[in-house]
Amino acid sequence: MKQDSLRANSRLLGISFLLLCSAISMGIVRPMLPLYLTSLKLEPALVGIVVSVSMAGMMLGESLSGIIADRFGMLLPLLLGTLACGLALFGFNLGTALALLILFSFLWGSLRVLMIGPVRGYMAEIAPLNRRATYIAISSAILSLSRGVGALPGGIIADNLGYNWIFWVAGAVAIFGGLGLISIRKPVRRSAADTAPNIRDSNPKGWLPAFIVLILIGIFGFLNISILLTYVPLLGTQVMGISATSVGLIFTVNGLATMAFSVPAGVIADKIGKRTNMIAGLILCALAMGLISFVRDFYWIIGLGVIHALGMAFFMTAAISILAEFIPRGRLATFIGLYGGIGENSGLMLGSVIGGFIWESLGVSATFLTAVIACGLGIVLCFLLKRIMEPQVRNANLP
Repeated sequence: MKQDSLRANSRLLGISFLLLCSAISMGIVRPMLPLYLTSLKLEPALVGIVVSVSMAGMMLGESLSGIIADRFGMLLPLLLGTLACGLALFGFNLGTALALLILFSFLWGSLRVLMIGPVRGYMAEIAPLNRRATYIAISSAILSLSRGVGALPGGIIADNLGYNWIFWVAGAVAIFGGLGLISIRKPVRRSAADTAPNIRDSNPKGWLPAFIVLILIGIFGFLNISILLTYVPLLGTQVMGISATSVGLIFTVNGLATMAFSVPAGVIADKIGKRTNMIAGLILCALAMGLISFVRDFYWIIGLGVIHALGMAFFMTAAISILAEFIPRGRLATFIGLYGGIGENSGLMLGSVIGGFIWESLGVSATFLTAVIACGLGIVLCFLLKRIMEPQVRNANLP
């Protein structure tokens, strides 16, 4: 028993390590990619398209990741998500032709998310029923480092060594994360520690409407964050006149704040309700993005980024936890991957594309107000989700 516990802890540490390296690698590239593309004289609309192609890759990669993990085990998607992702990042330095940028943007996007669905599913599966949001928040906290630890070094590298070095360093970090695979050489078996009846076992087909609504909420929630990630760098450098290092600092503070808030947000969600947390998170995001649309002060942008981080911490942990309430056991990674691929990543892709065209046609303020509208639509759908799920919960609790 003790040996099994040590093996399980070793696997969790290995998974956490490779997820951490992947998050740092993403953080180095993500806020600097729009600036790199701008340095190549691409217009904002083209910048949005290239970035959105990586989001399209994320849609495909994360949707498939859970299916692969549930059928073949976690090792294969984790291997591709570390080693192959690092090689794809090196490809950005092979040339600056638009076709090459689009190709490697797609490969990077599809490979870097292969581990997210399986890891989220693993966390949801081993968590006790009354602490599921807390467990999921741990992986969310690590992923938040993709806007934290990597962002500031990415800005420093860009300002002092040039943008090409961003891809060399980020690729090396992703490959280094592959060392975590040593602890999970054998297929990871999910824990059966929590075998109590759950409402998700009552009638899985009856939850399809809830799953569809949750995906729509994810689209609007992540359209909001995509506008923050893609166009705050342009707001900083083109409108406010700050350096890439300063942009990196904005995202470092934002990512660290999201990381700090994630686990407390999960604890709160387990206590007061996950849908309440989602609504509160979207309200905070809408407030932050509404003010960013008019503020042009560096320190205000940092502060509003912290408010946005709190909102996303509430939103992200609650959304995945709601999924775990009704998805059949043994298929969590599949459905969490589908939610991430179709919901989160399509929202990220739409935000990048729509934001670029709005930036050029209606201006800077309108770009960030689009995120406010998206949050508002997400809040409306949260109330609809509650109405859909209440009858299912009542039926599941009948003797």
